Amino acid sequence: MTKPIDISNFDFSVSPKESFYKYVNGSWLIKTKIPKEESSWGTFSILRDKSKEDLKAIFDELLKLEPGTSLVAEFYACAMDEEALEKSGLEPIAEDLKQIDGITSLEEFFTKSAEFSNDGVSCTMFYNFVFADSKNSSVNTLLMGQAGLGLPDRDYYLQESKADKAEKYKEYIKNLLVAAGSAEDAALADTLEIYALEKQIAEISIPREEMRDPVKNYNKRSLVELQAICPVISWESFFTTAGIPGVDEVVLANISYFENLNNLLANTSLELLKKYLKVRYLSTAAKYLNKEFQNINFEFKEKALAGIKEMQPRWKYANEWVNGLKDLLCELYIKKHFSEEAKAAAAEMVKYILKAFEERIEEIEWMSEETKEMAKLKLSTFRVKIGYPDKLRDYSPLEGKVLRSNHLWTNMRLISKFNDDYRKAFYKQEVDRDQWFMPPYMVNAYYNPTGNEIVFPAAILQPPYFYAPTPENPLGEPALNFGAIGGVIAHEISHGFDDSGSKYDHTGNLVNWWTDSDRENFEKRTELIIQQFNEYKTFGQNLNGKLCAGENIADLGGVSVAYKAFLEYKKAHGDQIKSASGRFTPEQEFFISWAQGWRIQMRKESALLRIATDPHSPGEHRTNGPLSNFEPFHAAFDVKDGDGMFQSLDKRVSIW
Repeated sequence: MTKPIDISNFDFSVSPKESFYKYVNGSWLIKTKIPKEESSWGTFSILRDKSKEDLKAIFDELLKLEPGTSLVAEFYACAMDEEALEKSGLEPIAEDLKQIDGITSLEEFFTKSAEFSNDGVSCTMFYNFVFADSKNSSVNTLLMGQAGLGLPDRDYYLQESKADKAEKYKEYIKNLLVAAGSAEDAALADTLEIYALEKQIAEISIPREEMRDPVKNYNKRSLVELQAICPVISWESFFTTAGIPGVDEVVLANISYFENLNNLLANTSLELLKKYLKVRYLSTAAKYLNKEFQNINFEFKEKALAGIKEMQPRWKYANEWVNGLKDLLCELYIKKHFSEEAKAAAAEMVKYILKAFEERIEEIEWMSEETKEMAKLKLSTFRVKIGYPDKLRDYSPLEGKVLRSNHLWTNMRLISKFNDDYRKAFYKQEVDRDQWFMPPYMVNAYYNPTGNEIVFPAAILQPPYFYAPTPENPLGEPALNFGAIGGVIAHEISHGFDDSGSKYDHTGNLVNWWTDSDRENFEKRTELIIQQFNEYKTFGQNLNGKLCAGENIADLGGVSVAYKAFLEYKKAHGDQIKSASGRFTPEQEFFISWAQGWRIQMRKESALLRIATDPHSPGEHRTNGPLSNFEPFHAAFDVKDGDGMFQSLDKRVSIW
């Protein structure tokens, strides 16, 4: 059992008034080495690793069954059979590569791209997936936006500071082409052409932070209008071939992207488009092929981009891939690793936190009564999901198709197509409110704005985030629970009121429920958060405060609302709330638990990748940033003006 508070992880040479993160986690940071197969290591990743071990035990039991009796076992056995992968060589991809090479017209190029999309392999310069319509959230529509880049973000093509990663990417492209049969010289020449094309795609793509605004990125267009915006593609034919017949309207994230994409496609040679399609296909398939392709994939996607030193054990990769059959694992995982008592205790915490959030809305001085009433209406209609879904998918159509004797790439495509077809069938259909977008064995949580729902899978409801009640400890560890999982719960609720989520109403629709003056006040406070986090650095690189604004608003709301809920819980349970450490007060332990939850060691490559692409701030800043704005933390650790953890009053911000 994890120690609730392990004093050996603290660094008492650091004052909690200067860096609370290093005070709580300093010794842990010094003594902890990142495993060679990981890009980072921290509280979340340790729990995720435990979840993988838990699943492995389930897979090992399933493998003892008679072959053919378990779909999961069939796939897992196939994924583990590296000898079969080596024997098959290029066979699994040979026919597809031949068909790409045989394309003779632009029409055939788009048809082949659509066929791949229908077969669970996305190789297009745009994404398209079926999801709830943000302005009619009870019905699904088709969302479309920019895609098609092999590097993590447009800025990797456009910023000189990322030139080293661009060179690694070119090497990756060349190696893929050589492994697929191209001569070295020809592969190098093709690489330069393909990279130049992708750079053009990057140039017409909008920055990642601009993609966060749901209003600007909602542009509903009829099929006729889409055809006028991007006439180079016959869209009715494309959608039908891609497995979504009858499309009559879509929602575009960025109209200018499709306008510019039309010009780009119209002015790019067919031969170059074929080369691009081949590389996108190979890049998707590589990790499911033989050792040569696996190594090429690892050297770029894991080593060059994330700093990982060596490949994971095979079973961990297989573990990730089985996620395509996630609902088949739900019941098996829940029986072994989650209890109804834990679910009930978590549900009680959610009630306390929702109540605290409602009271917090009442206390806000900068918001009018009119907007407060709308905020409380939205809060009162939150849908809460804890532990696991009540309704599971039926995977029986895959039985007899996904076999251990198949090639892994074949099985991956079968499963991917099955899942894609499931989503596509919901186009123009009613949204299934019972659906979960994370399995119970995933250590994470989320807020879905169109569903106005917060979801907490079972795997995050365990120490050190959550200590379930026991006969010896009937309340669990309340201070630690509210500081860790309570902070996560309040964080997800706060997403409903961050700079993006606040644009959705209580029904999950993009409707402005704010007065103009209240919205202006909210934006001013958001700008203060952006400015604060712009000043934070990791490995010498400043954070992008605009990119991570939503997460930082949610962290600020998370710690403040969870603390308010904890005080109410403490008031209700009186003397039953005791110190878990015998050294700190319960109030101090709340903040210690918050800091423990975000501790992480990151490789430089991984940290810089996250700063460029991840809307979450690094753990140190997720800890210290919100706390430096929070008066109850200052009181708990006697933080004064001039201390490192004291945000000056002119810069301090409180939203929720």
